[in-house]
Amino acid sequence: MHQDGTNGYLVAGVYEAYASTSLFDMATLTVGRQAWDFGSGALIGSNQWSSERSTRDGLLLDINNDLVDLNVGYSNFNAGNPGEESSTYTLINASKTFGDFTANVLLINQMSGGSETNATGLDLGYTAMGGALELNAMMNAITQGDLEMEMVTLGATYSVNDDLSVRASQTVYGDAGFAIDGG
Repeated sequence: MHQDGTNGYLVAGVYEAYASTSLFDMATLTVGRQAWDFGSGALIGSNQWSSERSTRDGLLLDINNDLVDLNVGYSNFNAGNPGEESSTYTLINASKTFGDFTANVLLINQMSGGSETNATGLDLGYTAMGGALELNAMMNAITQGDLEMEMVTLGATYSVNDDLSVRASQTVYGDAGFAIDGG
């Protein structure tokens, strides 16, 4: 057996396979297996840095308007085992960049095996000094039944030049820690 557990066989899967269409230039609808990245990625992201990247089988509606970038998503998962309940995942994401400021609000509802998880994320950013200094704040909260979890991150990045940047950040977790399944 190889160290990667494959017994020397090629193990491959479909990472993304989707169809996307414009809806009268007012929205874009994407259906199929797709990677979702919203906000800081703490609540939902494709984990592009990992050997096990995340995708969702579902649909995503991107509403095009000048007021705010709005995304509405839905996915459903069932491994096909007898008696297994499906897991559903819905989200609403709103983001806006105005001048040097950015804001992103993400709301998630996940139903799995009869239990419900609700998550909220707020990401704020500010760019100064011609883009050389970036300040950000990320606040996330998750509720699973009676369990409430929080995470707050404050950070700053300074680009000294094209080849060197310095970053400092601090993340603080609530007493219950912070974790979401399927994020």
